[in-house]
Amino acid sequence: MSLRERTRHGLGIIEPCLRQRPSLAMRKTLIFIVILFLFALVVAIAAYAASPIDLIPDFIPVVSYLDDIIIVPLGIALVIKLIPAEIMAEYRALASAA
Repeated sequence: MSLRERTRHGLGIIEPCLRQRPSLAMRKTLIFIVILFLFALVVAIAAYAASPIDLIPDFIPVVSYLDDIIIVPLGIALVIKLIPAEIMAEYRALASAA
């Protein structure tokens, strides 16, 4: 049975994995969920950096820039820390090969 037929019959790609190794299928699903969460976090950080709405209003002279200076780098550091180790190693290898 080809992939197209399995997908058409509702069996999908995951079903053979679930039968053979349920822990592997669960791990792949969790990694996918983490990647979706990270993508949403990156979009939220970029939207915050680009939006004119700040946590601290801009009319306060020095303190108004502190939220941009602190929140955006902390958000980027959080995203980097939450990336799964396997994915980070894979893309670091690709970057070093380029």
